[in-house]
Amino acid sequence: MKRDNISKKVLHILGGILFTAVGCVVIPEIMRKCSNKIYKKTNSARDIDFINIEPKIKEKEEQ
Repeated sequence: MKRDNISKKVLHILGGILFTAVGCVVIPEIMRKCSNKIYKKTNSARDIDFINIEPKIKEKEEQ
């Protein structure tokens, strides 16, 4: 009976350590990789006119 309680506690502790490690190491790495792929797919340089890059001054609109 006492041995079962000890093994349950050990399993809970190991599970907590594993859960924390996955949350701190694995998930951020997966998020970083996925967000980079999404950014590269959605951001294209085709819309930017690199030949005529110049500062543009906009006048304030009167209300």
